[in-house]
Amino acid sequence: MPQSSHRLRDRPGTIYLGHIPPGFFELEMKRFFSQFGRVTRLRLSRSKHTGRSKGYAFIEFELEEVAKVVAETMNNYLFYERLLKCEFLEPERVHPATFYGANRIFTKPIRFEVLRYNKEKNKLQLQRMCSKLLSKPRRLRKKMATHGINYDFPGLVNTSLHFGRQSVDAQQNWEGGDACEGEDDLDGCNLHIVEKINRSNIWRRESMRLHT
Repeated sequence: MPQSSHRLRDRPGTIYLGHIPPGFFELEMKRFFSQFGRVTRLRLSRSKHTGRSKGYAFIEFELEEVAKVVAETMNNYLFYERLLKCEFLEPERVHPATFYGANRIFTKPIRFEVLRYNKEKNKLQLQRMCSKLLSKPRRLRKKMATHGINYDFPGLVNTSLHFGRQSVDAQQNWEGGDACEGEDDLDGCNLHIVEKINRSNIWRRESMRLHT
């Protein structure tokens, strides 16, 4: 009995931490909670799309007794204008995947637009992309006409595409046709234009995100 109770005292303990304030990330969290005892694992839940904190984390301490003390001490603790919610989790409540990816240095996820752009595309996908891009100006003209706006614009054919510090004149790369006709009619659609447009869109969205 004494040996079994000793083993229970020495087993690790896990706490749930909620209502985490902005700016309180993995490194700061580990430094703060290490004052109670040794932190063995820590995982801050983050969004897979943006990498931002979801506001809750799981922290494992070397000793279960330490985890219980932390849960009792830090629950409803006012921390940077947030009331922390701290709860001790019994071992049976800790899922095996709770600490998946714990103690890793966080790296910002690659934006999905870049991944999709770099993915190799077949002819059919390229044709659909081209048709979709060329149909946007037509839809916009129809929408403006329904509102009584009589205005014409060159669209993609005569518009210079600006991205980064480069400028590409679409007219120089255009070789007839408004849309792709048939599986092999890729020259008329000019895939070089499609590539430049997509790169321009990705750069513009990334610039807007960085300045917001």
